[in-house]
Amino acid sequence: MMHVIMTADDFGASGEINEAIKRAFRFGLLTEASLMVNGAAAEEAIRFGRENPQFSVGLHLVLTDGRSTLPPKMIPHLVDDQGNFPASPELAGFKYFFSKPCHQELKHEIEAQFERFAATGLKLSHVDGHQHLHIHPTIFPLILPIAEEFGARGIRIPRDDLAANLGYSRSGLGLKLVWRVIFGILSMWCTHQLAASTLMKTDRVFGVLETGRMREEFVVYLLHQINLPAIELYFHPSLDGKQTKYGPNRKDFEALTSPLVQKTVKDCDIHLCSYIDLKDSYN
Repeated sequence: MMHVIMTADDFGASGEINEAIKRAFRFGLLTEASLMVNGAAAEEAIRFGRENPQFSVGLHLVLTDGRSTLPPKMIPHLVDDQGNFPASPELAGFKYFFSKPCHQELKHEIEAQFERFAATGLKLSHVDGHQHLHIHPTIFPLILPIAEEFGARGIRIPRDDLAANLGYSRSGLGLKLVWRVIFGILSMWCTHQLAASTLMKTDRVFGVLETGRMREEFVVYLLHQINLPAIELYFHPSLDGKQTKYGPNRKDFEALTSPLVQKTVKDCDIHLCSYIDLKDSYN
């Protein structure tokens, strides 16, 4: 039996995203969501998590393209006067790596976001990062001890399967190859760092090479093709009709409420679970 975690990112970012996540959970495929604690609709998301304790919620750490938890005067090298992180993950990544003053400020901001999550009273399932900045070489070592301290069960290490992806579609081949190299190197390094940690990871994480395009047909294809003990598929669902390049979008929502995907899960004898379930199964 393959264990599959189906996660929705950006929980709390907007009402349209929250509603898509709620409906997908009620449909029965979505097993957990990653919460932006400073999102515009975070309170609504937190309320839903409290009312549905069987729905697992993790922390979607935001260190780019979003707002900080700490006031700007406490982290002046990370944010502007309004508390906004750099919108570009590439710009943020270079800045955080080469700027020594950023390192201590990053630690304080990461701690603050974990503390804000803890204040919700929700059980912390896992940790991941907006635009995958959590696997940045400066940031990942800061996260691990804090995540363990706050009781996280798992952490996302985005390691897609290029061969399986290209078997489905060769569109955007050049970009997929670049991403596979970058994320491949980072994921190997993170896995090595994780060796002494209590945090769980899955064997593969799908969503990087098809980010914003996790369509029904692709999900069905993956579930038939992959045979590993534990994998994670992450989505960017929304009820907003606008289609953005990397999500959130309605097509991801439709995949999470697809009768065909639901049938595939049953036919392939797949166990849908969360990082909490996965951690418990290994104990």
